[in-house]
Amino acid sequence: MSASQIRLYEPDVLFEVSTRTVDGAFFFDPAEMPELDKQFHALIATGQERFGVKVYAYFMLSNHYHAIYSAPHCDAMADFLCHVHAGLGRYVNFVRKRTGPVLAGRAFVRPILADEKAQTDRLVYIMGQAVKAGVTNSVTNWAGANTNRALMFGEPVEGYAFDRHQQTLDKRLKDGPKEDAEYESRPTVTLSPLPCWAHLDEAELRARYQSAGLEAEGRFSKGTTVQNHETVSENQGVVGEASPDAAVERRPKPKRKRTALCHGSDPEAVEAYERHYRSVRGAHQEARAQLAIETMLDRKSTRLNSSH
Repeated sequence: MSASQIRLYEPDVLFEVSTRTVDGAFFFDPAEMPELDKQFHALIATGQERFGVKVYAYFMLSNHYHAIYSAPHCDAMADFLCHVHAGLGRYVNFVRKRTGPVLAGRAFVRPILADEKAQTDRLVYIMGQAVKAGVTNSVTNWAGANTNRALMFGEPVEGYAFDRHQQTLDKRLKDGPKEDAEYESRPTVTLSPLPCWAHLDEAELRARYQSAGLEAEGRFSKGTTVQNHETVSENQGVVGEASPDAAVERRPKPKRKRTALCHGSDPEAVEAYERHYRSVRGAHQEARAQLAIETMLDRKSTRLNSSH
């Protein structure tokens, strides 16, 4: 996201959110971090309860994750992402006994327009992440945090959280901390159906998600030998290193195409959204410029008053 771009959060609009680790390091490797999936589920569950965000799907690979969210207002979405991403960074640093940033800057956030083709296309893309990466041949057997089985078969998405902050505070008390069980919780993620499928009954909804899973396997299957996550972890060696099995041939980077401001299948709807976005961005830039001028004048006035 360039400096000229802004995040335009609008009520109940679906947003695809993706974020990557620093330098693409495999901080989320499920073989090395087997409890991370439960911790991530807990962050999602507590965040959606606190901020009223709807969760539609997500999938975490070893060095990034994708998700689809919506929120009742812009502050709710911003606070939710801060809650999830900050909590994820703290947990990874705690387990790995490291300090510093875990995620590489701001998350990439792009709206998904309200048409079935766009919504299902992004769902298929997210469900097929592990198949696309070549680490599995099925959308249901990746060990990292994801919602595929919950969407396809209705399985619960239960997290696990341990309140270390409260435990630390209680250590200062005369009686000391409580038993560990007192700080444990197992919140459950509530998954909302895609708006285009919200009218379907339970059986038809599961059938649609299963069909999306099959489409993801067909779309992203490379037809090569597939490694499971344990093998991938061994091949990666030191966190962040490239696999020795990876192709060493350096190919010229293709020219970067213009990144669309939204996901949508109707060109007219996409153009309408982009016009709306440019209008809001222009007003935002004007407001920033005006605020900078007012701030400069206030500072000058303060200096003049202090000199008399």
